[in-house]
Amino acid sequence: MARAATAVDAVAERYLDTFARLDPCAATELGITGHDDEVTDYSPQGVTARAEAARATLRELDGTEPADEVDVVTVAAMRERLGAIVEVHDAGLDLGELNVIASPLQTMRDVFDLMATDTEDDWALIAARLAKVPERAEATPPRCAKRRSTATPRRCVRLPAG
Repeated sequence: MARAATAVDAVAERYLDTFARLDPCAATELGITGHDDEVTDYSPQGVTARAEAARATLRELDGTEPADEVDVVTVAAMRERLGAIVEVHDAGLDLGELNVIASPLQTMRDVFDLMATDTEDDWALIAARLAKVPERAEATPPRCAKRRSTATPRRCVRLPAG
């Protein structure tokens, strides 16, 4: 028997929609369509917008009563993950992230490998996204962190940059 959607499910779905809108590269990584012509905003404003979305969802969860055990698990998982996003943001650690495995620069590059290439429309989405990369790369946290005097170590910048 299928489980009926609950108020907690609605909160989770709203957050997922917001998350996909604010982090279109992650949306592509997760197979969420509708944002394939966009690039995540890694600027301080974009990072703050994602943290504020997490914070707002945590507040919304405060006023939402779990209907069953599935909701209890959902709320616990969301509180843990969203709480971590907020804590990292409040500590100022979500800007300036750069390493050779996973960082905004790698995400902007790798997301293209996940995009469909079968049709002309697919290629149009790729071209639209690709056209936005230079602007988004300019606003990546390492550049912003340098302006804030919390620059990423030089050795971390050289490896991803090639």
